[in-house]
Amino acid sequence: MHRKWLTTLVMTAALTGIGMPLAVAAPGSTDATYVRKAHQGNLAEIAAGQDAQTNGKDACVKDVWLCS
Repeated sequence: MHRKWLTTLVMTAALTGIGMPLAVAAPGSTDATYVRKAHQGNLAEIAAGQDAQTNGKDACVKDVWLCS
């Protein structure tokens, strides 16, 4: 009984990576550029949504939850 439990515990730890050091790389300029561009895209999407909500003529455009 104990051997089966121990085997299960060891296999679970091995499969999930418990006890293994994490490989963390320092962020490079490529990472920073990606995050900056992704953020700019998010800001543009937010601005477009706000514009549609303000200037939309259809109720479906003004309130996106009605469009589902």
